[in-house]
This record gives sequence, structure tokens and C-alpha cells, in this order.
Amino acid sequence: MAKVFTNALLCSNATTANFRAWAAFLDSIFTAGLVNVTDAAQINLTTVAVPTTAQQSMGFRIYRTDDGLTPIYVKVEFGSGIATATPAIWLTLGTGYTVGGTINGIVLLPRTQLASTTNDITTSHVCFGSSGVDRLCFCMFTNLAAQAFWFSFERRKDATISNVDTGVILDGGLAATAH
Repeated sequence: MAKVFTNALLCSNATTANFRAWAAFLDSIFTAGLVNVTDAAQINLTTVAVPTTAQQSMGFRIYRTDDGLTPIYVKVEFGSGIATATPAIWLTLGTGYTVGGTINGIVLLPRTQLASTTNDITTSHVCFGSSGVDRLCFCMFTNLAAQAFWFSFERRKDATISNVDTGVILDGGLAATAH
């Protein structure tokens, strides 16, 4: 059964609380659809500091599928975009993983950034997501004009709508038209 998430969040890294809030929201979507891999090198979303420079990753979380097929690993890095206060994530997907955060094997999506270009510390913006076993989607800051970013992940399906092989369906992008 799918789980639906919604929250109104500030599109900002201006404070540690803002940064932790949007990062924890995304983590909840990923952990509802995938399994969080145990790795001491992963970011602690309750203690992480706010980014201090532009294009800065503050750490990562690793998630994997759990359907008995070849695992697909998803690395999500949380940080800042074109400016210190703008939220950004980087996604890397592959069939292998090494403790410490390296995605390897067949790399299905090389490190790709999704980010907003706006820092808005005054208005909360709608964020939503949905997760089910081995699938998830989200869109962040949807009512911020042309600054939303989204991502969708699902295993390829056969005629009976069962998960098959390492094929995945991915979509992601920025603003209303770029994907």
C-alpha cells in the first residue's frame, strides 16, 4: 500500500532547522519505499549542520530495493545549490554499493543534482511524495514559481505488474518543464 506525504516547508537552508526539515521530509519518503542501508558514514539528519558554501553536500543516505531481485542502491546527498541557502540534492543509482557511500556495479544514474534556485525564508511551500514497496516519487516546493524539483523511481514491470530485473523507470527534473 502506498503512503502519501505532504508538508509545507521553507525552500531555504538559511537556518539549520529549515535544512533539516526538508532533508528529513525527503528521507521519510525514501525510507517508506526503500530500505535504508546501515552505514556509519551516513548523515544524521537530526544533528547535521547547515551548508556554509554553495554546491556543498553535507552528507548522504543510502537506500536499496528489497524485492529479491538484484538490489538497486540509491545514494541521496543533501546540501546547497547555486547559493548557500538554496536546497539541493544529488542522486546516484547503481547495482552495487561499498560501505562509505560509493555506488558501483552498473551505474544506472550518475551523480545528478536536483535543486531550487530560490531561497525563500518567508513563505512555506507545498512538498509532497508517495512511496510503496520499491517505488517512490516526490516534488519539492511545488507552489514556488518555476523552482520545484521532482524525482520518480520504480522498478520495471512485467505483464503481471511484477518487478523484473534491474531495469528502472526514472524521471526527475527542475521547474515546470525541464526533465
